[in-house]
Amino acid sequence: MTLKIPSEASASVANNRKRCSHVGCQNNIRYRGKCQQHCGRTCSHQECHAPINLRGLCSVHGGRNYCSHSGCSKRAVSKGLCRAHGGGSHCSYPACHNFAVKGGLCSAHGGVKRCSRPGCSKPAKSKGLCCAHGGFKRCSHSGCSKYAKRKGLCIRHGCDAARCSYSGCFKWAISKGVCGEHGGGSRCSQPGCSKMVRSKGLCCAHGGLERCSHPGCSKYAVLEGLCRPHGGGIRCSQQGCSNWAISKGLCIGHRGATNCSITDCFKRAKRVGLCCAHGGVKRCSHSGCSAPVRSKGLCCAHGGASRCSHSGCLNRVVSKGLCCAHGGGSHCSHPRCRKFVVSNHLCATHGGVSLGAAA
Repeated sequence: MTLKIPSEASASVANNRKRCSHVGCQNNIRYRGKCQQHCGRTCSHQECHAPINLRGLCSVHGGRNYCSHSGCSKRAVSKGLCRAHGGGSHCSYPACHNFAVKGGLCSAHGGVKRCSRPGCSKPAKSKGLCCAHGGFKRCSHSGCSKYAKRKGLCIRHGCDAARCSYSGCFKWAISKGVCGEHGGGSRCSQPGCSKMVRSKGLCCAHGGLERCSHPGCSKYAVLEGLCRPHGGGIRCSQQGCSNWAISKGLCIGHRGATNCSITDCFKRAKRVGLCCAHGGVKRCSHSGCSAPVRSKGLCCAHGGASRCSHSGCLNRVVSKGLCCAHGGGSHCSHPRCRKFVVSNHLCATHGGVSLGAAA
C-alpha cells in the first residue's frame, strides 16, 4: 500500500482558497465574497433572520433536503435518504452497527472528540468541552440556566420554536407541526408497535438502542458500548462517593441534579424548575383526580398506564411490555439476589434508594 503525498501545487491551492472577507473569518466564500454566515442572505420566511440553507429558506423553515422514501419526512443524510431508509454509513468498528459520525467511526468508538476536562469522557460540544463543562451556551434570559437553542435563548424564553398545533396541546412540535403524542416524529417499523423511533427505524424495545457488549448482558449501553454495571457510566466526582453521576459530574445526593426553585425545598426539580410536590408534574385530567399523569393525560388508575401483554394479566407494564411477574423489570446486580431494582441497579436491601430519599 502506497501513501499518496500531496504535491506542493495541491497544498498551495488548498492554502489559497478564497476566504470570507469578513474580519477574522476563515470560512470559504459562498456569495459575493462572503461565507454563508456573513453574506447577508437571510431566510425568506416572515420575520425570520436566520441564514439561508437551501431554496431561499433556513433549515427550520424548509431549506433542507428530505428523504425520498415514500411517506417519510426525515432529513436526507446521503443518497437522498435518511438513516432509517439507507442513508449514511455505519461504524467501521468490528460488530458495531451504529452510524458513523466522523472518520468512519461512531461516537462510542472514537468518531468524536472527548471533553478536555480531566476525568470526563463525554463528547466535546465546542471549545473542547462537553455541555456540562461549558461547551454549550446557556440561555441569556436572566436567571435561566438552560441550554440556548437559537438566538441565545432556550425554547421557553423565545427561540421561535413551534408549539404543537393540536387543539389544547402546549408541547413543542417535533415534526409536521405536532408533538410526538399527536403524530410528530417517526414510529417504530415493527408491526403493531406505535412507539417513537430511537434509531435504525426501531424503538428501544425492538432494537433501536445499543445493548451492552459484555457477554451475556442484555442491558442498554450507556457509554462506549457498555452498561453502567460493566463500566459504561461515570461515577460521582465527590470524594469517597461511588454513585452514578447524573449531571455536572455529580450524583443526585451531591446535587448533580437541579433542585426545586421553591425556597427551602431541596427536592429534585422534575419540570419547569419545580419538584413533583410543587407542581413539577402534570395532574390527571380525570375529574377530581390530582394524581400525576403517566401518559395520555391520565394517571395509572384512570388508564394512563399500559397493561402487561401476557395473556389474561391486568398488571401494569414495567418494561418490555411485561409486568414484574412475567419478566418485566430488572433484578438486583448483587450476587444471588433476585429482588427488583430500585435504583443504581440495586434493590432496597443492597443500597438502592428512591429519588425522593436521595433528594
